[in-house]
Amino acid sequence: MLEAVPLPSEWAVKSYNSKPYYLVELCKCSTHDIDEYVQVENHFDDYNVVKIERVQNPYQYGKYLLYKLQKDNPLEVIYFMPLEDKEQLQTALRFNCDYRRLGHSRDKFFGSVSTAVSYCASYKKIVIVQALRNYFTHDAGRYPKYVVTYETYR
Repeated sequence: MLEAVPLPSEWAVKSYNSKPYYLVELCKCSTHDIDEYVQVENHFDDYNVVKIERVQNPYQYGKYLLYKLQKDNPLEVIYFMPLEDKEQLQTALRFNCDYRRLGHSRDKFFGSVSTAVSYCASYKKIVIVQALRNYFTHDAGRYPKYVVTYETYR
């Protein structure tokens, strides 16, 4: 079944038989990763990016692509979702950033890194979510694309 989903060409080859997703660390010094790394890093102008990990979850990605086609290819937007701890990261990636599973009273998707950072407390990780404009509140209308670990300058 996974063969039917057109996975992004930049994804590392992995077997998804034992895990629903992988986090693949991008390396700024790799010619394969540099463009992708810089594109993500540019969102974090006021912060020091420590690590960028690409989320590779073919099930959630396939669901996102099918929903996008069903809605006649709406515009895509980027949101930033703050995380509070490692357990919340695992839940977010397994259940597609569902606020109910994360213990939130509502979705915490923000249009800027600085707003998302204000909700992070001591756990310095943000999920970059690719979403369909006007449909991101629907589970299939979003896809967690990157996990970024950052530090504040000071």
